[in-house]
Amino acid sequence: MIQRVEYLNKLKRWKDQEEIKIITGVRRCGKSELLKQYDKWLQKEAKVLPDNILHIDFEKLEYANFKIKGNLEKFILNWAKDKKVKHYVLLDEIHMMESFAFFLSSIRHYDFLDIYVTDSNTQTLLGKNAQILGGRYIQIKMYPLSFKEIMSDTDMKQDEAFKEYMIYGGFPRLTTIDQTMREDYLKQLLDSIIVNDVQAYAQIRNMNLFLHLVNYLSDNIGRETSNKRISDYISSNYQESHSGKTNETIDEYINALINANIIKRVNRFDIRGKEEFKMLPKYYFVDQGLVNARLGFHNIKKSYVLENIVFVELLRRECNVWVGKNENEIDFYATHNGKKTYIQVSYTISNKDTLKREIKSLIDVKDGNEKIILTLDHPDEAIIDGVKIINLIEWLLDKIYNDL
Repeated sequence: MIQRVEYLNKLKRWKDQEEIKIITGVRRCGKSELLKQYDKWLQKEAKVLPDNILHIDFEKLEYANFKIKGNLEKFILNWAKDKKVKHYVLLDEIHMMESFAFFLSSIRHYDFLDIYVTDSNTQTLLGKNAQILGGRYIQIKMYPLSFKEIMSDTDMKQDEAFKEYMIYGGFPRLTTIDQTMREDYLKQLLDSIIVNDVQAYAQIRNMNLFLHLVNYLSDNIGRETSNKRISDYISSNYQESHSGKTNETIDEYINALINANIIKRVNRFDIRGKEEFKMLPKYYFVDQGLVNARLGFHNIKKSYVLENIVFVELLRRECNVWVGKNENEIDFYATHNGKKTYIQVSYTISNKDTLKREIKSLIDVKDGNEKIILTLDHPDEAIIDGVKIINLIEWLLDKIYNDL
């Protein structure tokens, strides 16, 4: 399996700190494998004795007894014989345990324990239970494989690999199965996420409406969205779901998708007024493979898929991201460690009118912050009117300098 180096480094930095390390991310993005890689690092590099590591996967039947309230804490206190030595507790899919928030709140007080947990539904752990944990945790947000990670473990040529990445995305399992199985895998994965991480925690009273909502969001990546537009779309296309639709229901279902780490909401930011607007947000998926699993893997909307890829990459790089609103819309306004960048994403700028339009949107912002266009073209000029023109693939691979 591909080494998740950046996430491993985060875990290493937080090693032996009192905060609980909580790894969240969409189902099958690699959280379990990350714990395995960290377990191996603890033993081989940090020289932790195997007897001082407790690694539990709650999806395995052999650990069913530990799901019962009180059992695991009693076991841990008996297991950790030498309380003067650090012991490492790695718990995969913690939400499957009874009263897990109270359990975590209790065992974090033992200074001989260093605790790491994973969960696929953010709301179950960091929503209503955040107060129980009392802020004594650090969240590590995990995503499917980046293009850079995929290229680290393939013999494919760069351009060919990116074409596949646009279609199938970066779920780790895809790197180990035959290409003919990928479409079926992604369709089944999306179904599994909906059943295990949405239905199990949200009250989805109208599954038809919910699935039509997923269709709408898949088909409208990077477009301004409102409950009315969603409702009108469903009414005009799916008459059987018309009854019982309300703004509250649509909000509830969208939040369920967000909590399951399937989609992300992006608000607009008024660049002149320096103000965030929550009306007419945009939505992006955490992986383009899930979009294509819903819409089909042929004739994909390449421009919107590229936007989705850039957005998720900005999140991987721990940026805060908005849609920029000036006289013209800017695809992304991103900040990271105090640095501000305006970003336009364009499949190609070979057409002079397209290039002129993209540059105008950026230079109309009258400040000194970085402005870039990401494109699949290989531009002849690196900078035009102060705007950097960067090949998107090179940017994803960190081959071109940029602080984001």
